[in-house]
Amino acid sequence: MRRFIFSAISVSLLALISFGSYAQSNEEMKSLVAQMNKEMIDLVKAGRYEAMGKFYDKDAVSLPNYRVMEKGYKLILNNNLGRQKGGYKILDGSKTTVELFVGEDMMADLGTYTLTMTFPGLAEPKVDNGKYLNVWRKDDEGAWRIVAETWNADKNPNAPAQGKVQTGPSTGAPVKANPGTGTQTGTEQKPVMDTKDGKK
Repeated sequence: MRRFIFSAISVSLLALISFGSYAQSNEEMKSLVAQMNKEMIDLVKAGRYEAMGKFYDKDAVSLPNYRVMEKGYKLILNNNLGRQKGGYKILDGSKTTVELFVGEDMMADLGTYTLTMTFPGLAEPKVDNGKYLNVWRKDDEGAWRIVAETWNADKNPNAPAQGKVQTGPSTGAPVKANPGTGTQTGTEQKPVMDTKDGKK
């Protein structure tokens, strides 16, 4: 009986030690992800898109808000540089992890973001709030790189204010938003603007 009790206590202690190690590891990973997210925001604010390559796998896939899929980091970078050249700029921003799922060489960071941006046509900077999902994979050298990313805004930027109907500038006819499409019908057609990078 004593032997059984001793064995049970030993197993319990090992389980607690293992759990403690995992919890500590997960906290360390949350700290690492927070650091990488901040560095990426800082690089984007500085307009240093080329330096973002250290965080991406060469075959990374991006599923952007209001745009088609982008396959490969070269295309992701090229599109970011194109929008920057067109006058799009991130003035401030932050990313907050809500859930972090960590495996041996893969992890998924699910969270929320806020961005303050400007681009041609805006009278003043726009603040966008939304959610994101980044999938990271550890490469052969031990560095974590994004292999897939996606994000979308909490609110359609072209949606009319709740309880209000937009009207066209010339006739005053109602302009109705089409739910889920980001498009409008009526006399005034407004382009959908990507709330992350400003591409129409």
